This record gives sequence, structure tokens and C-alpha cells, in this order.
Amino acid sequence: ISLANSADTTSLDCGKQPVIELVSFNTTVNTQDNSLIKAANAITPELQKTKGFISRHLGKNQQGWIDIVIWQTQSDAQKAASDMMQS
Repeated sequence: ISLANSADTTSLDCGKQPVIELVSFNTTVNTQDNSLIKAANAITPELQKTKGFISRHLGKNQQGWIDIVIWQTQSDAQKAASDMMQS
């Protein structure tokens, strides 16, 4: 499931590699997949406004969920995480 695919690689600095933020998790037994997807979709527009955001992808397999966010730099990823924790 792709939540946001705003990857504009023309804006990337060719001398730097993008940073992949990867979070794997499981939900509680009663959590419906569509509820989780709806909640993730609600957050994505805020991420898209964040400096350095490239794209976000959410997927599920037998082991659980994986949320992947790609950032232009490590400092962009760290700043976004810090800002989200303060919100």
C-alpha cells in the first residue's frame, strides 16, 4: 500500500544518499487494517510538508506491518522525528 509517492529525485543532492526510516510493528488483535491505513493516511499530509520528505510506504505481511519513510538526509529524518514527538 503506497500512502504517498512524492519522490521527486530531481531535487536530491547526487552526492548524498537518501535515508530510509523503517519501522516494523504489530497491531492489537482487534485492530482493523482499514482503520490503521486511515490513521496513517491522516498523518501523511503533515509528513509531506516536512523538510526532506521524499515518500512514505506502508505494507503488511504475515509477520506484521512495515512503515517506510524516505528522507533526503539523516538530519531531516531526525528533525522530523523530534518535531513529531513534541506534537
